[in-house]
Amino acid sequence: MYGHITDFNDKPLKSFILIKPDAFEDACGVWSDKNGYYEIELPERVYNAFYINDGNYKSTTLEAWSWHMVIDNEQQLDYKIGTGEVYNLHVWPNNGGYNSLFLSFRPMVLKSKDPSHLSQMVNEKEFNCIDIAPELSIKDFKITINGEETEIFSLQKYFETGKNIAMPAYLIQVKRLKPTFGKQTICVEYNKPPIESNGKKAVQNSMGYFQFYPNYSGMSAYY
Repeated sequence: MYGHITDFNDKPLKSFILIKPDAFEDACGVWSDKNGYYEIELPERVYNAFYINDGNYKSTTLEAWSWHMVIDNEQQLDYKIGTGEVYNLHVWPNNGGYNSLFLSFRPMVLKSKDPSHLSQMVNEKEFNCIDIAPELSIKDFKITINGEETEIFSLQKYFETGKNIAMPAYLIQVKRLKPTFGKQTICVEYNKPPIESNGKKAVQNSMGYFQFYPNYSGMSAYY
């Protein structure tokens, strides 16, 4: 696996990529060079997540993430690191319905102050809502399937919940592109126009990947 790591202005970033095979333990990793180029060899398998950090986490940037990554051949994965995250991304086909995919993720964005804790009612239950998400609209997104931009049908906000905690998340429905078989690499990118606050302009942007086989039937399907 190899690629190039930059910011959202195409400035190369020396960064490190950590490999998380099953949960959130770090199994291995590699630094890019000073021009943002990296290369790493990995065993063939499905990986829970890849984590990309330029060393300025919570200072000027957050992290780029990849989820459910299928490493079954050589592939190029380029990353942009911004002030937000595409966290907990998951993608699945709308089988039996419209020719579309569902995408679910929880966005996070770098805050200039500690996040607000608000009371949020969900299904008549009160949750402590941690407000670290940007307010996003369809025009803020670019979503590609195997490198080709797809149409966004709808964007719906919901809350990801635990026992007493809630955090804003989004459900997006996009047009499914051909071919609908074989490995699908989904890239979700948001880049919100600068917001002026206290005389400063703040940008909110991030990107992330998700990979899957639509009709997965075991490892032998692609090994």
